[in-house]
Amino acid sequence: MMVAHAPTIKIAEGWSIETNHNVKNSRESASEGRRGVLHSMLLTASIIGSIPSSANSSNPKPRTASELQRIYDAGASGYDAVYTESIVSRVLDFSTLRTRLLERASGDVLELGVGTGLNLSHYPSSDTTASNPIITSYTGIDLSTKMMEQAIEKFKTNQVASSLQALQKDNKVRFVIGDVNNLEGTFGGKGGIVTTKFDTIIDTFGLCVFPEPSKALAQAKKLLNPGGRILLLEHQDSIISKTLSPTRGIADVSSTCRYDDNVRALVRGAGFEIISSKNLAGGFLVEVVATSN
Repeated sequence: MMVAHAPTIKIAEGWSIETNHNVKNSRESASEGRRGVLHSMLLTASIIGSIPSSANSSNPKPRTASELQRIYDAGASGYDAVYTESIVSRVLDFSTLRTRLLERASGDVLELGVGTGLNLSHYPSSDTTASNPIITSYTGIDLSTKMMEQAIEKFKTNQVASSLQALQKDNKVRFVIGDVNNLEGTFGGKGGIVTTKFDTIIDTFGLCVFPEPSKALAQAKKLLNPGGRILLLEHQDSIISKTLSPTRGIADVSSTCRYDDNVRALVRGAGFEIISSKNLAGGFLVEVVATSN
């Protein structure tokens, strides 16, 4: 049996795909986290020192794209082990939250901040129904080559959804090195006109890292086809978020997240219409589905 080659990393300039825009669907489902348990565990972690105290933070300026690239390149090799096995990830059941968000993906899909590909195993399977729509192509974009290499390795070791494996065999999986604040430039042609568009754009736990999240969302909106949707699973402003905010004073990947963004306001400010939104984990997280219309 012939084994398909793993996808390669594409440089941003000159990248394009053939698009298919016939599949549109929506399915609304999400799960509430275990609020009380989360609250207790995060506050306990803060007290015992698992989360640094505010004395370690000097209210740092937003990190630049080049700084983020260096930080994530340096942390790529150990990223999965740290974040999939973390106490917060287990308590909140991030795996289930990812799956329930990504089951709404359809058509040509763009994932922002794909990182090491933690979402790749959570996309819908190849067995599609009217409520489980077809993904026709997949594109992941990230600043960090080292992180993206980890994502590509998942294809080699069959750690991705069967639907993505099938797309890879048809050469419909691409990884692109690029900045989410310059999506127009990455997917544009001559004169800055966007030549590649998508039906679904996805971001999970990345908006808080982007230096200019409002700009990234505005750029994402320009890449959506009419009626296209953006699917977000993010940290948001909450009491728990304020407990975690001091971690931004440390120079590793754990320091790059703003836990207290007003995600709904950012989405509306970028011109999206919110179809549904739901607080999760006692308000620490929010799931948002919005349309470009």
